[in-house]
Amino acid sequence: PPWYVELYGFEFNLKAPGNAAGFIHFDQITGLKVFSSMYSKNANVFAAIPSLHAAYPLITVLVWFSAVYSRHHYVLDVIAGGMCALTAFILYRLLSRIPTINRLLTAYNKLI
Repeated sequence: PPWYVELYGFEFNLKAPGNAAGFIHFDQITGLKVFSSMYSKNANVFAAIPSLHAAYPLITVLVWFSAVYSRHHYVLDVIAGGMCALTAFILYRLLSRIPTINRLLTAYNKLI
């Protein structure tokens, strides 16, 4: 992965620990250690190919397409579903700024 090359070059290092890479910014912004904790336990730092992170959005688009193509939903239904997900994301960002909720999230983070 790019973060590995930045730190170690192309030399094979079996003792390289996991790294949150760019996700560390999320931890810094929220004050939570979600990604640094998760990636520090990563068993395979070389799992870069294939990128399933690229596959998931494609699967989402195919689900949207099949919902409309199969005539089970209108395009408006798919857009409304996307808006629900976006609203949930925004609500999370807003609610996580409340100290009590942030403490609960921090406690939960320690459990996982």
